[in-house]
Amino acid sequence: MDPTPSLLSVLPNLSIGVVAVGGLVYVVVKFLDTLDKREEKHDTAMAEREKGMRDVEAHVRNTLANALTQSTIALEQNSRVLSRVASMLDGHK
Repeated sequence: MDPTPSLLSVLPNLSIGVVAVGGLVYVVVKFLDTLDKREEKHDTAMAEREKGMRDVEAHVRNTLANALTQSTIALEQNSRVLSRVASMLDGHK
């Protein structure tokens, strides 16, 4: 007899291991595919969130800039009125 085992004699002994390794490879491949899909969804959601935050930031910045401009104009007008009142009061004395 030949001391080297043939493929047909080794195959029944390896079948459980081969099936286990094949199953493990299949599960890992599916898991990695699921992770890739989840990462794409996460990236999309984060991009939408970042866009929303940037829109809110731009809106707040514009609102504050307008409020500061209007406040500056109001202070300038009040300053003019107070200056006229002070000069009128100084003239009546």
